[in-house]
Amino acid sequence: MTLWGGRFSGKLDESAWALNTSLPFDRRLAAQDVRGSLAWVGALEKTKII
Repeated sequence: MTLWGGRFSGKLDESAWALNTSLPFDRRLAAQDVRGSLAWVGALEKTKII
């Protein structure tokens, strides 16, 4: 099943399909990704880059 429900007639590119099917896995990584980003911002702030 596709999200667009037949609105488009062409087949979704394989790389786009692979990206879309990774969303459940990506969702599991979201909290760690945010923590890593906040740590990186903290490091940049300490060095007065931002």
